[in-house]
Parts: sequence; C-alpha cells; structure tokens
Amino acid sequence: MDNDNSEIKDHLLNNFKFFNNRIFFEPFKGFVCQSSDRWKSHPFEKFPDNFFKNQDEVENHFEYGIEDKLMEISKAFPEKEIAFIDVDCFGGACTSDGFIIKNQEKIFVQEPHHSSHITLLQKIHPGFNSWFFYPFTRTFFTDIGGINGDIINFSFAAVWLAVSQEFGENKDYNLQAAANEMFLDCPNEFNLYFMKVNDNWIKIMGSILQNNNTLFQKVKDLIEDMLLGMEYNIEINNLENGETTVLKTIDQEKNKEIKATSYRTHAFNSQTIDLSANHSSGSNDKSPKKKKNFFQRLFGK
Repeated sequence: MDNDNSEIKDHLLNNFKFFNNRIFFEPFKGFVCQSSDRWKSHPFEKFPDNFFKNQDEVENHFEYGIEDKLMEISKAFPEKEIAFIDVDCFGGACTSDGFIIKNQEKIFVQEPHHSSHITLLQKIHPGFNSWFFYPFTRTFFTDIGGINGDIINFSFAAVWLAVSQEFGENKDYNLQAAANEMFLDCPNEFNLYFMKVNDNWIKIMGSILQNNNTLFQKVKDLIEDMLLGMEYNIEINNLENGETTVLKTIDQEKNKEIKATSYRTHAFNSQTIDLSANHSSGSNDKSPKKKKNFFQRLFGK
C-alpha cells in the first residue's frame, strides 16, 4: 500500500469479513487479511448478523471462496499486485506456497518450499529480504509492538547466564529456560523469546503489549543493558504507527546476511530440551507441554 489507500482497506474489510485484518509497516507497508483454520469449524450460528446459513458456507468463506474474493479485489484495483500465501507450520518447520494476482490474472505461481514466502513477497516489494515476516507471527493481530533481531558470536549458555542473573530472582518477571530456548515475560507489558539457532547465532523475538512510550523506552534500555558487550542487531517496532528503533553493534551488511537466512529449516521440536533445575528457574517439569508454551507464545502451529 502507498500513502493512504483507505479505499483499498475498506474494500478488503468488506470482502474478507471475519478475517483477521491489519495494516503492517515492517518491512514494507501493506494490508494483510489472515484466514485461520479454526474459523472453518466455528459454528455458523455463532457468527453475528446471521451471516452464514449453514456450516458449508463457513468453510467456503474461509477456504474455497478466497480466490474468488481475490479476483473481485483485483478487478476493482487492477494496477495492484496481490499475494496469496498459504503457510503450513508443524513443530517449527514451515513450508509455504502461493501466487500473485494482477488485473484478475495469476502472473506468478510459487510451488511449496521452505522459503516460498520470500519469493512471493519480493514480487510485490522487491526490497524484501528477510525470512521473518511480522504478519506470520502468532500474536501479530493483537500485539502493540514487536521485537525481532539476532545475537551472533555468543553462546546461548552465556546469554542465558546474563539474563538469569539479571531477572532470575526478580519477582516482576517470569523466566523459563530450556536447552535451546528461553522465555522472559513481564506480565501485561512485554516478553522476549530467545532461540538457539546454532553455536554462534541466537534469534531474539518478542511482543510489547501496551501503546506506551515509556514502556517502549523501558524495553530498549533493558535490551541494551542485558546484551552489553555482545554483537547484535535488534529492531523494536511499533506495530500501530510504524515507528522503529534499531539497536545494533554489527554492521548493515552482516545484518542483511543474517536476516535473509532461514532459522527454521528443521523441525524445532526435534531439538533436545532440558528443563532441569540447572536450566530453569523453579521448574523440573520435562513434559512436552512446557516446551510448547515457549514456542507457541509467538509462532504458528
């Protein structure tokens, strides 16, 4: 989307009723409509205004009727390129496929691949060059702010030690850790998720839950203090207005290289998890449910 584009936004909202809809600003400005599998089985009589007459209409609206809606929008705005992307994630491993429509024609079709969404998004915005995409995170449609970045040339154990020393005994925070991941939660304010990609690379992501300038500054200061002496590039994005704060100690070229690399090539849940007392603050629970809580706070299925 360029400039205001309120006409496009209104058209999308009317055509994709009951979808999750939101403007996004990073890494470019656009409008996303998300269909979730859970709506297909939602009872038709529970939708407002008697919108659906039976369950078949529900399933068609959220799955089989999507392409028809795309064609209607493409007819109304023939100059616009529209990306349809189907993302399937299980256990942390993701694949995607889709196509690009312009003037009611499929001008590009992408077969399923781990990084297909990159190719599709590049078709509508050539400057896109990141495996991470905010609208694909689990909490995008409710978050006020987002945190995304990387720590390099530093071990996960060392980062865990730094975080646990700072927050492990602080009652205002909840800290949970495992062999390859760590979750720091400040309830009702923000959270940070750390994932070990390899011995020299840690992914950091998170959410900010209030539209409060003081809170955004608090998160910025906390990250800089916590990662003092480390190599990192982290963005704090206000998802409401598009403002971005960049925290970095590595150069731009290195950051581009990291952002373009996929960190979820393999099923994340195949990694070994250790929730012993040495790795977790106050929990010996080794059940898969504990591991799921870390991951699913921020990501898809």
